[in-house]
Amino acid sequence: MLLLTLLPTASAADIESTIAGLISKMTVASAAVQDATWLLQMEQWKDGQQLPVQEIAVKYRRAPESLYFHWVGAVNEGREVLWSREERGGDLYVSTSPLVPNLSLDPLGTLAMRDSRHPVWMVELTRISDLIAEGAAVLDRRDDLSATYKDLGVMDVFGTSSRCYTATLPYTAAPDLLYAPKIRLCLSVETWLPSRFTVWADEDGAFRQVEDYVFQAITVNVGLTSADFSDDNPAYRF
Repeated sequence: MLLLTLLPTASAADIESTIAGLISKMTVASAAVQDATWLLQMEQWKDGQQLPVQEIAVKYRRAPESLYFHWVGAVNEGREVLWSREERGGDLYVSTSPLVPNLSLDPLGTLAMRDSRHPVWMVELTRISDLIAEGAAVLDRRDDLSATYKDLGVMDVFGTSSRCYTATLPYTAAPDLLYAPKIRLCLSVETWLPSRFTVWADEDGAFRQVEDYVFQAITVNVGLTSADFSDDNPAYRF
């Protein structure tokens, strides 16, 4: 006779406690980031259509908050963008090709957001971390709101060993406080920073995946300087 041993299933409270522990690790890791570089793979649904996957090499500095983007994939290959809250009046500075003059764009304007659902600063690792932590804090202080979590365990995320979970959130009850109806978050087990962030929402009458960000080759606190965010940098094409 074959005997089967059934392992106890983790309770909802146990899973919630585990997720809270992961968010705590992420929050601590994120707070320690002063600058960072990473390769971003971004896929989004916008205005009724699936946008093509973009691959972007990113440099980030916390203070003063600054970003440098260099598109390295087939979509918009070679494009470079600089942004800082304290430079150029907060506008984007964009180099698209040697034959086109550089552009200064309102980061919230139609042209700047043509290929994205959000302004450029929303893909900062620290902002993703803050977004998750703020949502968790809302659920902690609101007894009338609750989420359903699924612990996905350790997964391989494009070569990065990551601890992942999904959260189905009471978005319709608090749309001003929560980001989306459902998210999936994966954290690198080496850095405890996000390696993948995926979002589902009600769009055009269907529940669909609308955002997927993959963060690869993350390096933290490498000593980036003002030159890394300057259009005078000879390594850039501005």
